[in-house]
Amino acid sequence: MVTVGIALNQEHLRIAILTKKKSQITIQKFYTLTNSPDSVKQLYRDLSIYNKNFIIATFLETQDVILRRLVLPLTEKRKVLATLPFQIESLVMTPNDSMVSVCIDRISKKSSSVGVFITSQSLFFKHMQSLEDKGLHTHFVSCSSSSLFRFITWAFPKQKTGIVIHIGSQEVLCLFYQENHLESAKAFSADPTYLQKNLEKYQFFLTQKGWNTNCPYICIEETSSLVDFKSLVGKIFVGEQLFLEDPNHHPYALAIGVALEAIAKDGSQVNFSQKMFMTKKTKKKFKKNDSKIKIQKHVQQGFLKLTESYTSLVFGAIVVLIAGI
Repeated sequence: MVTVGIALNQEHLRIAILTKKKSQITIQKFYTLTNSPDSVKQLYRDLSIYNKNFIIATFLETQDVILRRLVLPLTEKRKVLATLPFQIESLVMTPNDSMVSVCIDRISKKSSSVGVFITSQSLFFKHMQSLEDKGLHTHFVSCSSSSLFRFITWAFPKQKTGIVIHIGSQEVLCLFYQENHLESAKAFSADPTYLQKNLEKYQFFLTQKGWNTNCPYICIEETSSLVDFKSLVGKIFVGEQLFLEDPNHHPYALAIGVALEAIAKDGSQVNFSQKMFMTKKTKKKFKKNDSKIKIQKHVQQGFLKLTESYTSLVFGAIVVLIAGI
């Protein structure tokens, strides 16, 4: 399987091409193109060697997705699915326009931890349309927070708890995770004038939640800057600083992460682009590879359909997309 992770901003396309053979994941290539129609054409020329046998993965920005985590005293899959709509209903502000991607992790013999990622259908389709306008056809749409978390757990597989500060050209993305569960994701402007104040606010937020802010932290800089971001972060978060084994991964953390997210089959994927929300080209792509890639069938109102990899549930007007346990 060939998976192409793409992180877009106003200036660049950050591209990471990954392959998976059995359980072995290999980064074949990562590179940067300018954000232009000509660059998209160049990308597809580069991918032509794979004879159309590839998946393109992109993500929604953190500010477009709300993260909530639930702990349920249940572990049986059908019982978790049966109670989820009632739990989620209270979290959704605009049910007529909401999409919810859910990942379910068993955390003990008696309970499950549920990550609830909420966005709107209008934001999702805006993202899809903006890509289509560039000539880019995506098959998998996650969110930046889950993509960054996926990258971190791949880069530091033994680190169960940590703080992640990702400094991009336009925004700073902060994550906190513990016991391999993403607990918090916050994004704010990368303007150096307000960076220290915003990081201090996030540190205070974590402390108020009762989470350990003395845990190890990782600082990832997408682009080099005259500002010494790492020293600034180190003054606020006092735990051990971890470093990426390959410094060249800094600009491509999100691109690698969303590709890893698309490859994963561990029940923790965040994927808003399941079949009922796919473009025609994407549907054809998955139909062609349906024997290899398990996707959920279209669900009618109030009907629950289970498959090997995904579940879809329509509750009222809320569409819930579920990665299985």
